[in-house]
Amino acid sequence: MKFEYAPDVEDLCKRIVSHLDFGHVDVSRIRFMRSQGSKANAVARMWSLPKVWQLALNTQPHYVMEVLSNNYDHLDIMEKERTIIHELLHVPKTFSGNLVPHKCFGKNIDAHRVEALHREYLAKKALSQYKATNP
Repeated sequence: MKFEYAPDVEDLCKRIVSHLDFGHVDVSRIRFMRSQGSKANAVARMWSLPKVWQLALNTQPHYVMEVLSNNYDHLDIMEKERTIIHELLHVPKTFSGNLVPHKCFGKNIDAHRVEALHREYLAKKALSQYKATNP
């Protein structure tokens, strides 16, 4: 497998975080990677840095958001946004280096939740653009 930095994914993630209630997400401590050659069916994955590694490396919590080029790059912008939102939902409110599973404490990371957040993102993005062009 090959890996490369994914600045386009980072830029999209920053826009999403700025419009949604993801104040707990420190984008400066997420690295964005694009992989090529994976046989996985996933579109993207979130990787964590567990507490034992944080202590061993004397560092703060970090995450890696990996997009699988074969499954991600051909998506339209709306699907890419939904994918990033889905991955951000795996980051706990504590930004601890752990990951939130798909089913946790009665909240699911599923298509319904992602779609609701995506609609909210689009509305806030449109409002922001309107305000920028109509001061």
